[in-house]
Amino acid sequence: IEKYISAVRLPMLEEVKTAYGEFEKSRDNLLNALERKDARAADRYYDEANEAVTPVIAAANRLSDEFLGAIGVQNTEDAKTANLLSAVMIGIGIVAVTASVLLGLYIAKLIATPIGQLVTAAGQLSRGDTEIEIAIDSQDETGMRAKACESMTEGIREQAKVLEGISEGDYTMSMPVRSENDTMNKAINLLLDRNNDM
Repeated sequence: IEKYISAVRLPMLEEVKTAYGEFEKSRDNLLNALERKDARAADRYYDEANEAVTPVIAAANRLSDEFLGAIGVQNTEDAKTANLLSAVMIGIGIVAVTASVLLGLYIAKLIATPIGQLVTAAGQLSRGDTEIEIAIDSQDETGMRAKACESMTEGIREQAKVLEGISEGDYTMSMPVRSENDTMNKAINLLLDRNNDM
């Protein structure tokens, strides 16, 4: 073993260390993105971390092969050492693959949960239920969709309130026209204007 750790093999150890360092950077970036609930960044860093695992395993395998070649498997003690090193390398590979799968599942849940909330909210809104709350505060596309859905729900609540007032005989209300294409609020205002002109 002492022969193995020589100036010739130190670069191989450095190669493993460097590859693992790159993996750690990607892993840390991924974990930070997950904490921020930034699905787009998490997806990108997940791919980077997944790609960074391969060089770690390859460098560790080269180091293991070099080690086994350097010590030569001549007796049963050497064979036990060789088997132990092989088991360690396989273990590292299994841990890396397992970590990748678990991170993938976590990211999938991170993305699917808010989308599921939006689908549920849209279903409630389509049935006329405006008492919905969407608890999504991310800054990505899903968060933007959630804010748009909340804004739409608030607009429908306002329209329902004015129509309820009209049904009770209150024609003093009006609806703000939010855009040139706001046909619903224009129609409500037209109804109010016509009733007030009578």
